[in-house]
Amino acid sequence: MKAARGYALGLLLLLSLLLAPPARGWSFRQHAVIAEVAEHYLLPETREDIRYLLGPVHRMADDSGWADTIRGRRPWTAPWHYLSWPLELEEPDFDVFSTERGNVVSAIEEQLAVYRDRSRSRRTRREALKFVIHLVGDLHQPLHVGTAEDRGGNQVPVLYRGHPTNLHTAWDGAIYDNGGDSPEDHAAGLREGLEEEERDRIMSGEPYDWALESHRIVREFVYPRLEDLAVREDETEPPELSGPYAEAARPIMRRRMLKAGLRLAYLLNRTGEEEAAPEEPEESPTPPPEAEQEFTGKIPAPGETPEPGPG
Repeated sequence: MKAARGYALGLLLLLSLLLAPPARGWSFRQHAVIAEVAEHYLLPETREDIRYLLGPVHRMADDSGWADTIRGRRPWTAPWHYLSWPLELEEPDFDVFSTERGNVVSAIEEQLAVYRDRSRSRRTRREALKFVIHLVGDLHQPLHVGTAEDRGGNQVPVLYRGHPTNLHTAWDGAIYDNGGDSPEDHAAGLREGLEEEERDRIMSGEPYDWALESHRIVREFVYPRLEDLAVREDETEPPELSGPYAEAARPIMRRRMLKAGLRLAYLLNRTGEEEAAPEEPEESPTPPPEAEQEFTGKIPAPGETPEPGPG
C-alpha cells in the first residue's frame, strides 16, 4: 500500500513538473497588493501622470498582472521576469548580468526610462509603466533571482498540505496566508506601523541592490531551510512545506511585498534627474507588527518573532 501511494505521488509530481507553466512572479493577488502599497506613496504629480496613462478610474493594481498575461504573445519578454544567479555566488559575476535577452534588473531600468520619456507616445509609456509595476514585484520574489539549474525552483518538487507543487509556486503565494481581505486592505495591513525613518531607508538604492537582497534570501533561507524546517514523512517523498517552513517564510514574504510596493513608488516618483520624497503616510506611526519583521539569517522557531534586519 505504501509503495502504491509513493508511486501515485511520484506520478503526480512528475506530471505537475512537466506541465508546469513558465516561471511567474507573485500571484496576481500578491502583485495587486504590492501595487496598492505603492499607490499610497505616490506624489500628486506622479499620480496625475499615471491616471493620464492608465485612465482616471484605473488603479495600478488593475494592471499589475498584465506583464504575465502577454508573455504568450510576446515570448521575448519572458527573460525580463527573472535573473539567473548561481547559488554558489554571493556576489554576481559578469555572466549573471550579461544576458543577451535581458533580465529583470535590466528590464526595469529600460522600461522605467521609457516611462519617464514624455516624448514617447501615450501607448508606449503606458505599456512601459505596466511592465515596471509588475517587474518590481517580480524582483522581490526571491526565486526570481534563483538558479537556472532548477528554473528558479520550478523543478524542485515539494508538497503543501499534502498536495504536489513546486518550490517556485510555493513562494509565488501558495504558502502565503492572504487572510481573505481585499488587496487594498491587505496593503494597509502591511503598511501599518511603518515609521518614516524605516520607510526612507527602504525607499533607496537601485534594482541591482534589491536583487542582492532576493538572492541572499534564496541562499540563506529558501533552499537551506528545506533541510531542517520542511517535514519529510519518508525520504522518498518531497518535503512538506506546511508547518515550520511556511510559518517562517510568511513574514519574509510579507516584508518583500512591502518593500516592493515602497520601491515601486520610489522609482515612479523619481524624474530620473533627482529623487523626490514621498508623501507622508496619513496614519500615525505605531510599533511595527511582529509579522512584518525582516529575515536576518536567524530562523525563528514556530511562535518566535523574527529579528528585524538591515536594508
